[in-house]
Amino acid sequence: MALGGTKESKPSRLDAARERFDAAMQRLDKALETQGGYSGGVDVEKMSAQSAALQAENEELTKINRAVGERLDGAIKRLKNVLESA
Repeated sequence: MALGGTKESKPSRLDAARERFDAAMQRLDKALETQGGYSGGVDVEKMSAQSAALQAENEELTKINRAVGERLDGAIKRLKNVLESA
């Protein structure tokens, strides 16, 4: 005999939490649909294009960052040489 009752007579805390979560998600979906900010689906092609564009931008910014870092390193070395020779 189980102390907390049987699973058939009383939902577990996990089941109750899942039900609350599902209800909250349904309310969120309904609110988003009402406000027009949610189409109910994901535009995979659009997200893929955005991802590709962001990756390309990231690569370009990485190249620029590397070039700027190299130029700064050169400028720092020149300044150190000037200060040491003074």
